[in-house]
Amino acid sequence: MAIPAPLNNVAVLETPELQQLARKAQGPWTELSNEEAVELYRAQFPLSLREIHEDTKSDMKTVLPAVILLMALSVWGASFLRNTIGPEQPHTFNNPEWDAATREKLIKYKANPIEGISSGLQN
Repeated sequence: MAIPAPLNNVAVLETPELQQLARKAQGPWTELSNEEAVELYRAQFPLSLREIHEDTKSDMKTVLPAVILLMALSVWGASFLRNTIGPEQPHTFNNPEWDAATREKLIKYKANPIEGISSGLQN
């Protein structure tokens, strides 16, 4: 959120009371009461930094559920598309016969002899 900048270092003097306070502020500031100084400050800066940042704290209450909802919808959509139009798994993917044949071939050709499947062989 953009922080509002002061208007050319001059308070907006819309009312006669603010004009009178501005004239009084031209003299020594010790003659101004705290209420008058705050009124001049509020004419120049409508919101303090604390008030500006308090407005942004509530954004998380809408952003976080929206992000979670979008993530859930994308996961659901991806799984839906995978199950409906995605390619079928190959017949060798979960077939125990193919796993056994692959294991025999790896042992026969002594694949990965140091730490792998053929590491326990003597020859």
